[in-house]
Amino acid sequence: MRKLLLTAALGFLATAATAADVSFEAGPSATKVADGVRIAFTVSAATDAEVAILDAKGKVVRHLGAAALGAKKAPPPFQPGLSQSIPWDMRDDAGKPATGGPFKVRVRLGLTAALERIIGWSGQNIDRPRGMVCGPDGTLYVVSGSSILPHRQTTLITAHDRNGAYLRQVFPGPANLPPEKRKGWPRMKLSRTEEVPVVFDPFSRGIYPGAFLGSRIFPVATRDGRLIVLSALRGGGIKYPDVRGGRRLLTLGADGGVPADFLGPVIFPDNLDGFGHLALSPDEKTLYVAGLFERGRKGKGLCQVVWRMPLDSSGKPEVFIGKLYQAGKGAGGLNDPQGLATDADGNLYVADYGNDRVAVFTGDGKYLDEIPVKHPDQVRVHRTSGAIYVMCLEQRKRPITDGHWFTSAHNWKMARLV
Repeated sequence: MRKLLLTAALGFLATAATAADVSFEAGPSATKVADGVRIAFTVSAATDAEVAILDAKGKVVRHLGAAALGAKKAPPPFQPGLSQSIPWDMRDDAGKPATGGPFKVRVRLGLTAALERIIGWSGQNIDRPRGMVCGPDGTLYVVSGSSILPHRQTTLITAHDRNGAYLRQVFPGPANLPPEKRKGWPRMKLSRTEEVPVVFDPFSRGIYPGAFLGSRIFPVATRDGRLIVLSALRGGGIKYPDVRGGRRLLTLGADGGVPADFLGPVIFPDNLDGFGHLALSPDEKTLYVAGLFERGRKGKGLCQVVWRMPLDSSGKPEVFIGKLYQAGKGAGGLNDPQGLATDADGNLYVADYGNDRVAVFTGDGKYLDEIPVKHPDQVRVHRTSGAIYVMCLEQRKRPITDGHWFTSAHNWKMARLV
């Protein structure tokens, strides 16, 4: 005969009562009956409860049920009200006779849900990378996600260490962020203790206001633990995304926090599309932007300039290099400028795609030099060694005037320039 022992445990209360308000009025007790065992107990107030059978090693062999007690209706095997009588047929969760006794009954009240682990998923799995940046401490932040289409995955930003190991999710932030860490993440209260995020854009499943990100994203990371991202206007078939009147700088905490100033002011109107390459000055006071075009403009809509603005959004973007809508070359002109980077001295490097060069300018906009490179799309400069890295895109559907689409025959090449 299998023996049955009895244990009862109190947990943390997650319902209307507090931990001090709930207790066992009677039981728990386990009684042998003809068809198995009957477990009885009565609680003092409405609360969550979980009942399980454990083997001699403490492993759960049968989950009998979990529910909120005290309601007029209750899911089987529970009954309405605070008094319960629950049968166990001496079988495990697979429906086979339970083994490993003597067994224990575990009754827990006032439970709090906590994530133990995820089965079948790993932070190493990255679906369609769309952008990345390294933070000052070497942390790699990866922007990924399938095309922003209805019923498909939304954008994720994840953090990884120098060896590529998953560290945490940054965007959207963790659901258990304390209030002081999510001042820019509006939520709606369902009850005195429960709240849920507001869904601002049902098509992209956006739960941050104005957080619509495009198919290629170029964030920057600051030394004080912020990620700065330029919002997009369109992408993947969503005609009317939540863009809040134009393009904004979005500020995220590298730890997943959402500061009060997450949704920055409009810095470009809703007629300026394109990827929006970003670069920060070494003192992190100035932000540079390139790679935009005016949608619907007759003739060539490429902006042909690099803008600069204060990172704190205290001023609007101003044309820093080039002439608006006028392709140029040499010391003062640009032709389809894309990627941007700065070195330790504050010099600005521009991937001048249409001129097949990386153009170099001082921090006050004076032309310094240029490096011949065929079809440069992105550029990075190592702040310590001074090494220059360029990503080249040899073939495109056309000069980037739609901000999103490439020919299937495009070819990427990476080069290091000394």
